[in-house]
Amino acid sequence: ITGFPFCSVDGLVSQTRTILILGGKSDYVSEEGRSQVINYFPKTNFVEIDRAGHWLHAECPEEVFEVLMEFLKK
Repeated sequence: ITGFPFCSVDGLVSQTRTILILGGKSDYVSEEGRSQVINYFPKTNFVEIDRAGHWLHAECPEEVFEVLMEFLKK
């Protein structure tokens, strides 16, 4: 995420529903980074798991699973 985009993708936009799950204790994805993601994936839903850091899938696997399942059900 910190190096996104990795190559020139100007003009390319995906209208696919997208989810980006963030750890509330992590500063890995900045507001600028979120803006860049939205430029290419305007239908992004940002979900923050408050008690997780950068390794949210390892720290809060149940919450990550619940968020993913809810997203996939839609």
